[in-house]
Amino acid sequence: MTQERWSEVLFGAGVDAPVEAPSGEPGVAGRLSAATPRGRHAAPERRPGDAADPATRRPGDASAAPERRPAAADASAERRPGDAGAPAPRPSARTIPDDELFFGHKACAGCGGSLAVRAALKVLGPHAVCALPAGCMSAVGFNFPQLCFANNAMITPFAATAAVLTGIEAGLRAQGIKPEDCTVVGFAGDGGTADIGLQALSGAIDRDDDILYICYDNEAYMNTGIQKSSLTPFGAKTTTTPAGRNAHGCLTQKKSLFEIVAAHGIPYAATASIGYLPDFMAKVQKAASIRGTKYIHVMAPCPTGWGCGVDEAVELAKEVVDCGLWYLAEYEGPAVSGRPGGTFSLTRNPRSFTSVEAYLRRQGRFRALTDEEVASVVVGRDQKWEALRRDWA
Repeated sequence: MTQERWSEVLFGAGVDAPVEAPSGEPGVAGRLSAATPRGRHAAPERRPGDAADPATRRPGDASAAPERRPAAADASAERRPGDAGAPAPRPSARTIPDDELFFGHKACAGCGGSLAVRAALKVLGPHAVCALPAGCMSAVGFNFPQLCFANNAMITPFAATAAVLTGIEAGLRAQGIKPEDCTVVGFAGDGGTADIGLQALSGAIDRDDDILYICYDNEAYMNTGIQKSSLTPFGAKTTTTPAGRNAHGCLTQKKSLFEIVAAHGIPYAATASIGYLPDFMAKVQKAASIRGTKYIHVMAPCPTGWGCGVDEAVELAKEVVDCGLWYLAEYEGPAVSGRPGGTFSLTRNPRSFTSVEAYLRRQGRFRALTDEEVASVVVGRDQKWEALRRDWA
């Protein structure tokens, strides 16, 4: 992809794309670790000789520990005395590398989940180790011989994403790999997270394993034929919640998974949307700098399951935030915030909302909703935001 095109996709027309990253550059999170402490603790001192060239690793060797590259020396050289505690700059078109780490996949045109994985790995860099359960991204990314991850990556049992991440992190730690050199990250869909994978995620949070879990939420089991998950919103038509004479799609409300995760006292959790990519990437960068379990829930539309154009996914991901049916927020647990119970905050608090009806009517899955049902969705939106602004703003 050309520099101009990458810049346009991420940040809109008129923004300069970054120059090509130097060979071996480990991504935004890795580059910044040489110049700033990670989270609340300074990065441990580098060990002599841990700059071995990972080119000796065999492609796809998930068991091999990612070795540290001789990167970030330029960042250290530019560091001024006394600015070690300065906050890391947000990822931007000027700081993010041009290297592609998730490419050549067979996702549907306009797939929001693939964009979320692509952007996250640009932040985390080539030394991140990935685990993905049965789902869209594993189905489209592991078609031998077209394996689409430049990182070490593996497929997990459907229910075991977080448990496998725990094992990977423990194995790397046993080999002496420092957490600031390698992020262990999972990418799972809404069904694999909120339903079948919730027990493993809850256990990992309880143990405070040093992993990053990213849920790309397309609001149904899209990979297996568009079945309802507990994150499917009210009124959405799926193959298991059809729109008929007596019922107009899903009859239940979307589960508040972000708040369920926060109730564990997790060190860090956030919501995001591919419609606001800079916000999402900044949260990935922040999560990588914090030790312990981290969770990011990113809205990632599926044109196939949502009944919209393949060129509308990013627009809808922005519109769902702008109309108030999805919110951008963070939770910092007691270990990070220093406050009992932790703290919530809104990272986007719109002064006014765009039309909920316009958002819903753009999608075929909501076609059967009546005006009264749309009005009930608006009422629920207003009630939710009243609570958010009272308790989090």
